[in-house]
Amino acid sequence: MSKTICLIGTDGSGKSTLARELSILFSSKKYRPKIIWIRGSHGLASLLSIILGKFKLFQGDCNPYYRICIPMKLRPLWVIVEFISIIPIIIRRFIINSFKYDTIIADRCLLDFLAWIIVTLRVNVFKSYISRIILSLHYRLCDYTFYIKVDKATLKERLSNQRDIRFSMRFLQVYELLNSVLGFYTVNTSNRKVEDSLRLIQEKIGMMHHE
Repeated sequence: MSKTICLIGTDGSGKSTLARELSILFSSKKYRPKIIWIRGSHGLASLLSIILGKFKLFQGDCNPYYRICIPMKLRPLWVIVEFISIIPIIIRRFIINSFKYDTIIADRCLLDFLAWIIVTLRVNVFKSYISRIILSLHYRLCDYTFYIKVDKATLKERLSNQRDIRFSMRFLQVYELLNSVLGFYTVNTSNRKVEDSLRLIQEKIGMMHHE
């Protein structure tokens, strides 16, 4: 089975750029890389979001991509809908691909899904059973996890749309909390060139292999 590198962090942090550079790096070394991602509102949740967005009761900015806001009483149920919806994505993108490729590079992973739930539903699921399942799956599926960090000033420079900035700022708070609890290896891209951030990831992976 392949090795899986997971990059977590808010939009604008530089995850996608680093994922592409890692893919080029592994390709040059004759490893077969595959870039994947997972976030939220896949499959059933996506379909229901489109349908519910047509009703005034569900319209809002909690989820800016679908322009919906799930009523408070329905949010525990919606967490379950979101979780059920990502199961096929986990199987297809993480598990099946791990048998087809030498290296999986996740430009967003299960922790990004957890952040998605917290931000779009504005609920604290840290102590829930679903949160425990997600964390357990993350540690089973990801060999290396890197928190791609960015400061607020740099984030504002990288994102021009005010709606995206507000949304990403909410995510940034959640990622900071997740990282303070779980303590992942952090790569701060705020004042660092892409090649320097890439080198930090390479060095950490090399150290792990050596250990």
